[in-house]
Amino acid sequence: MRSLSNKNISHIYSTKYKRTNQTADSLKLAQNLSVIIYEADTIGNDLVNKIKTNGDNGKTILVVGHSNTLPKLIRRLGVKNYTIQNLGDNEFDNLFVLTYKKRKIKFKQLRYGKPSGTSAKMN
Repeated sequence: MRSLSNKNISHIYSTKYKRTNQTADSLKLAQNLSVIIYEADTIGNDLVNKIKTNGDNGKTILVVGHSNTLPKLIRRLGVKNYTIQNLGDNEFDNLFVLTYKKRKIKFKQLRYGKPSGTSAKMN
C-alpha cells in the first residue's frame, strides 16, 4: 500500500474478514489510522451509512472489500457505468479510485503489487 502512503487517508473501511484486514494492516500501522468495520453486503448500505456517520464525505478513505461485493459498491458510490459484475476470486491487485469534484465522479482502475488472477494472464 505504499502507493497510498501520501494520500492523506482519514479512515480505512474494511469488512470483518481476515483477508481484508490483512490488506489494510500495513497502511493502518504506518499511518496510525483506525479501521472501521462494515458489513460485506451486496447493497452497500452499511458502508455508505458508516461513511456518513464518520463524516468522511468528501475525504480520502480506503475501502477494502471482496470480489463479489466491490463491483456493486462501486456502482452504489456513483459509478453507474461500471459494467463488471464480479471480479475473479483470485484477483488481489485491483485498486479502484473514485474522485468526487463538483458533484461529478471520476473513476480509475489501477493495479498494484505483483500481478494476480486475470491480470497475471493478461501480461
